[in-house]
Amino acid sequence: MPSEICSLRLGDIDWEKSRILVNGQKTKGYEGKESRFTPLFPELWPELEAWRKNAAAYWEFVLKPAISPKTNLRIGHTKILKRAGIKPWPKLYQILRSTRSTELIDQGFPAHVVAVWLGHTVKIAVGHYNQVTDEHFRRAVEADRKEEPPSTGTA
Repeated sequence: MPSEICSLRLGDIDWEKSRILVNGQKTKGYEGKESRFTPLFPELWPELEAWRKNAAAYWEFVLKPAISPKTNLRIGHTKILKRAGIKPWPKLYQILRSTRSTELIDQGFPAHVVAVWLGHTVKIAVGHYNQVTDEHFRRAVEADRKEEPPSTGTA
């Protein structure tokens, strides 16, 4: 994921169709897996739009020009978390992908669609990304309470 973020160019964003072309650094050697499209999700739109309006004319990449696909973003993010008093969690980027995968599935998008958008397979998502959340438990309990309680059979 960090390599995908670092290689994102302004030209990869299709504002009209609300899509982002993601160039898969890890998958570029596999035919048909070199790139994929992901939606320009509503949460990203204002951030990317603000960047586009304020970006210098020479900025080709969404991140600063000094950042390359080989830059280790994890080190910088870990330092930021520590300075903020937040204990860095293991597998920093994997958990971000995992969280988004779970959110999209919970929003009702089919698993195969989410897998294509995020650049993995359904099998990988089930085994490594999809999470069981407190919200799942809450919904299960609420659904159960909406039904009539079972009869005890005593009068």
